[in-house]
Amino acid sequence: MIRHIWAEKTLATRRRSFTLTELLVTIAIISILMTIAWGAIGRVREQGRVAKTKSTISKINQIVMAQYDGYRTRRVPVDTRGLPPVIAAKFRLWAIRCIMAWEMPDHWDEIHPSQGVVNQYTLYLQSDHGAVIARSVRAPILWNKYVEFLRQTRAGDVARALHSGNLSEEQTNRYGKLLNAVLLYMIVTVGNPGSRELFQDNEIAFLDFPAIDVDCSSTTRRLPVFVDGWGNPILFIRNPVGFTDSDLQISDPSTHHDPFDPLKVDPYAYASYPLIFSAGPDGA
Repeated sequence: MIRHIWAEKTLATRRRSFTLTELLVTIAIISILMTIAWGAIGRVREQGRVAKTKSTISKINQIVMAQYDGYRTRRVPVDTRGLPPVIAAKFRLWAIRCIMAWEMPDHWDEIHPSQGVVNQYTLYLQSDHGAVIARSVRAPILWNKYVEFLRQTRAGDVARALHSGNLSEEQTNRYGKLLNAVLLYMIVTVGNPGSRELFQDNEIAFLDFPAIDVDCSSTTRRLPVFVDGWGNPILFIRNPVGFTDSDLQISDPSTHHDPFDPLKVDPYAYASYPLIFSAGPDGA
């Protein structure tokens, strides 16, 4: 009887243990389930980043396009009274393009006076009778606000570093493109007061740029940009004429002519719309 009870207890004890094979199988199953779960979580997080990026770009695009569409009826500071319709239309189209470059700059050289940009341009046109007609256009007040914004952020120190020759070609190209993101932030927030409140703090970041101050000392400057869901700066092209495969713009002046040129005084101009874009998850 005593031996029988001991045997039962021994068998019961053995039944409560696991073999090495059972443990390995269990670990494998748990690993597979964890991989599936992490994959699902990763896809959800990636979808969240995509949604955040689309939301940010959509808000920026609405602000930029409202400003862009306003140029169709924008009053230009050019006196065209008494001029032939074609000459007057050429002056207006030229003035609108100048103002757009001043108010929606997508390149540093379009905004900062130290790079050769001036606050006034003059155009000379010849009439059918051979007379030369000249008109001038001055930079709008908004351009002066942009210049002040860049002065306050010390962005000129960054441009000085990019033109110094001390950076590698790769660094010069990289930071030159990132300055485009700073200009986009400037257009949205300075050009459209109150629009900053539409963006959450995680949609804006401050990037470190190499800089050279007025004393010729190397330093860094932190400049604001809009960022996508992956933390990469959102960029901007005012006239993306190279994107001819887009559904928004077709390089056909006859069927999709420049809306700012109703009299078609520029026969080669076709409709082109600002492009707000993210480099995506790879940042390329």
